[in-house]
Amino acid sequence: MHNLFNRRISTSNLCPRCSNNPETTSHIVWECYYTKQIWESLHYTWPTEIETGIFWEWLEWHFQNCSKSKHIEIAITIWAIWYSRNMLIHEGIQQEQSLVITFIKSHISELQQLSTQLSHPQTHSAVHWSPPQPPDAKINFDASFSPHQSKSWSGLIVRNSLGEILGSAYRMGFHISSPFEAEAQALIHGLEFAKDLGFLSVEVEGDARTVIKKMNETSLDRSRIRSFIIDAKQMAQGFHRCRFTFTGRNGNAVARAMAVLGRRDTEDRFWVDKAPPAATTAADSDRRYIDPP
Repeated sequence: MHNLFNRRISTSNLCPRCSNNPETTSHIVWECYYTKQIWESLHYTWPTEIETGIFWEWLEWHFQNCSKSKHIEIAITIWAIWYSRNMLIHEGIQQEQSLVITFIKSHISELQQLSTQLSHPQTHSAVHWSPPQPPDAKINFDASFSPHQSKSWSGLIVRNSLGEILGSAYRMGFHISSPFEAEAQALIHGLEFAKDLGFLSVEVEGDARTVIKKMNETSLDRSRIRSFIIDAKQMAQGFHRCRFTFTGRNGNAVARAMAVLGRRDTEDRFWVDKAPPAATTAADSDRRYIDPP
């Protein structure tokens, strides 16, 4: 706003959040009361070694004295703050600070998990979709997530031991604050869809390793997606048999195609014994890897 005001593009150079100070870059990412509360919630304060109140000196101090993981955390926080500011300016959406903080923590957690996986590489054979053991039906789920809309789209596909499509769907999820919540919501949508179709023995499969792991744990979940996990486990008890398995992305291509289709639509949609053309093509590709009986 400050630069736009100087170029006479905006009528005010004041911060749109506090309306007290010019909206400079330093004010956006550090000085504004809205931003300060975010940093304080993440346990960042002003070091006594820095006598001036200049944000860029604060940033330089942290990059010189903190670990690489802190560098990444700071960068993600600045990015999230700037993204939230753009939503306010361009879309008129005022995000609650708690939502921004949750997004930051979730993004950091996801990066840490990816880093751990990359630091312990394993050799795997090519991953393909595998059929369930009869009489099970297999539900594959995937999710697409939009942080600025707090919204997700679940992609679902149900198949039998021959790879035949028994049902497909995509559904929207609301008030979703992280990719983990989006995947957990998709799993719940998959269980609901299987129940609606009347299946009693099911295998639920996805490429969301964290969600699948939590569904198979017997200990009390204390993560930020615990409410989703509790609901999903309660729903699973309604089946005669229900198990949860992990697959790689290549083994989840049809569900991913459904999630992508859902993101392009404005409504929830369901199919019985069939799927949209894009998903059908992906399912036909999966069937090529099924061993003949």
